[in-house]
Amino acid sequence: MGIVLGIAAIVLVVALTRRDGRGMSTSTLGYSVTSSSLPNEITMTKPLPSFTSKVINDLSASRDDLVKAAQLAYGAGYPQLASALFKRSETASQLIESPWKDVTSAAWTRFANSIVSGNKPTSMNPKGFFGMFQTSVRRLADLGVMSNPRSKNIQLGSGQIARIWQGDWILPKEKFLTDPGMQYRYFAKSMELYRSIIMEKYKQVIGLDVDGGPATLSGLLTLAHMAGSEGMYKWLSGREIRRKFSWVTEAYRKANGIF
Repeated sequence: MGIVLGIAAIVLVVALTRRDGRGMSTSTLGYSVTSSSLPNEITMTKPLPSFTSKVINDLSASRDDLVKAAQLAYGAGYPQLASALFKRSETASQLIESPWKDVTSAAWTRFANSIVSGNKPTSMNPKGFFGMFQTSVRRLADLGVMSNPRSKNIQLGSGQIARIWQGDWILPKEKFLTDPGMQYRYFAKSMELYRSIIMEKYKQVIGLDVDGGPATLSGLLTLAHMAGSEGMYKWLSGREIRRKFSWVTEAYRKANGIF
């Protein structure tokens, strides 16, 4: 399941780079995958080759590495996995252009995919997070997508109290939820603004030991996206907060170290 979601996330985000709306065919890339790329015989199922395992989890893997991983998987008796890797190879050269000179497009694409994490453009979390990047109501208000952000507490069936956020849509809700390109543009704008805050207030944190390893820009950007700049400060300040908001900690660990 994790493999399928990872592939879906790559295809979804890569589609955002197709500026002319038509996309790029395999022939446009000057590359094609045919049955002749596969070994002539399938051997009995063997353990998955270590190279293939590595490439599966590398969201910025090159086209050549994906083809090699697919051939190894096929030869070891994993034809369905080989087919999925070949499909990934067809779009591997299409990266999202990085907004920053000091971050490669491959790293930026991997970072964006780590935030998407399998969410669809139409995804809505009842607590107040929308789209494939699960952007919060308060952040959408900062970006001019919504207005009048407000919260209220509701009681769940388990007896627990949950805080949910609501706001008034400035842009049509249906338009936002059905336009992945628009969602990406607002996400990129949000990251630009958060980077400015990090460089102004948290630059000294980069490189320090946080949660068992050196903090990086990609990790701090993920914290800001998940919890806001105020929440990022609280998360960095105490281990108890990191345990309490485990999903934020998990997202930080996933993205930290990408750049």
